[in-house]
Amino acid sequence: MDEHVDVRLLAGHCGVEVRGLDVRTIDDETISTLRRLVDQHAALVLPGQQLTRDDEETFASRWGTPNRLGGRSAIVALDSTQSRRARPQGGAWHSDMSWASETPYATFLYALTIPKVGGDTIVANQCAAHERLPADLRERIADLSAEHHHPSPPGRFASGTAIHPVVRCIPETGRRALFVNPAFTRRICAMDEPASRRLLWNLYRLATRPEVTYRHRWTPGDLLVWDNRCVLHYAIHDYTEPRLLHRITVQPNSST
Repeated sequence: MDEHVDVRLLAGHCGVEVRGLDVRTIDDETISTLRRLVDQHAALVLPGQQLTRDDEETFASRWGTPNRLGGRSAIVALDSTQSRRARPQGGAWHSDMSWASETPYATFLYALTIPKVGGDTIVANQCAAHERLPADLRERIADLSAEHHHPSPPGRFASGTAIHPVVRCIPETGRRALFVNPAFTRRICAMDEPASRRLLWNLYRLATRPEVTYRHRWTPGDLLVWDNRCVLHYAIHDYTEPRLLHRITVQPNSST
């Protein structure tokens, strides 16, 4: 990358920031560098962007194949003024579309309108979380699967229920990541309900411990990218002013 570009870590085990880039003009080599940073740090912040909707889709398309709502725009507007009962959105740790049979590779969030106070997003690196599990727990969950469910999938994607491994391997790095979340994981397969509930509660607690998280305080123009296969995120419900972000998720393609 250009010598004027500034790269700095944001937390001990999750998050890296790259300043001085305009994502509208970067070349393929820089895209590859950004992808490697996401591989290493799970989440990437690119502040100071000035993007149109087309710019957002173009940038995301260089990472994978965007999910489109009913064949239309890939952009989902996370608009607090349009949410049910005008309540802020978020409020639960989750991985985007974990209920789908093919889960997204990456998520892109672009900030347009941000409240003066509150509205942060927390991300948690699930590779780091898995590595910090007690050895006996890692062994216990290594071959388990879990059911993920959403009763009314946004955009009517192909499936609202899917079975995924509790621990998945990230092919680019070979690292293993927890893949369960409180919002969409319904149960551990082949376990009775009480045992499943106890194990999931314990995994959620360990998956979101502060040591593996980064809390992002938004500024308009921030672009946050994370590997959705190994990151949980949480939008904090602590604001009253309008908040508008655009979200795009992408599937891996032959070039990713």
